[in-house]
Amino acid sequence: MTLWSWQRVFDAKMDKVVDPRAVPAIDQLAQECIEGPFDIRRRQLTEQPLDRYFLTVKHPSDVEPWHTLLATNSPGALPPEIPVFLAQGADDAIVHPDVTKAYAAKLCKAGSKVHMLSMPNIGHGRAAQASTQAMLAWVGDRFAGAAVPDDCEQ
Repeated sequence: MTLWSWQRVFDAKMDKVVDPRAVPAIDQLAQECIEGPFDIRRRQLTEQPLDRYFLTVKHPSDVEPWHTLLATNSPGALPPEIPVFLAQGADDAIVHPDVTKAYAAKLCKAGSKVHMLSMPNIGHGRAAQASTQAMLAWVGDRFAGAAVPDDCEQ
């Protein structure tokens, strides 16, 4: 989705990093919404060609303009008075857990109070649903004035 949307928003050509045979599947995926479990299955079928051919480079982040766009569009540190709730599926193959852990560490280093929920046996497609109750409780506690949990190493 990043490749597809940034090609349109930033005029970053996918052909520098994507096999042309993958483009029809990418275009189709961009039109499919995930609103329930059956939608996830439909997307899995649509993305099957990407198992055979997708990227033409090992790390698109090493190729311009993708390198600069990724750096520019990556979240930075927040003001330390803003508490942060992060949820990560341990089996996420799209947003790798190490990426989220590195972001949490960046926030901690900047002084933010971070609550990190790691969910075993959860992939990308179920992370939002699996973390909903914990997120709602965390937000409710902020409005209630409860102490902010902080998972940062002191």
